[in-house]
Amino acid sequence: MSILQKIVSIFKSQKEHEHEQESESKNMKSPRRELYEFVHNHAFGDKKRINEMYIELYAAFQKKHKINLTRLAQSRNCKKTIDYVEQQGYCPSLLKLAKHMYQNQASELMLEFGKKA
Repeated sequence: MSILQKIVSIFKSQKEHEHEQESESKNMKSPRRELYEFVHNHAFGDKKRINEMYIELYAAFQKKHKINLTRLAQSRNCKKTIDYVEQQGYCPSLLKLAKHMYQNQASELMLEFGKKA
């Protein structure tokens, strides 16, 4: 194998590796996106219910962590509270809290529905 062929081979393997990394990064969801999808799915796409769920979630977060996300977002001139949440890295905590709050509700509804059926 000539030096030129080796260089071409190395270049191709580097390009393939970069392509694999790009594919992996596209498949990974941001914490904000995961939170949005979770809330959206549990609200069945109803915009009013999505808004209510975020309000409930921020209130529960404030109660648990003593941090008023809405007020802090307003004082930092963020257009949306979720923008502030993302900047401060609270999305994973909110997602965990949302799963705890709303998956329990879903389980209770399933049990109640099962009893009536």
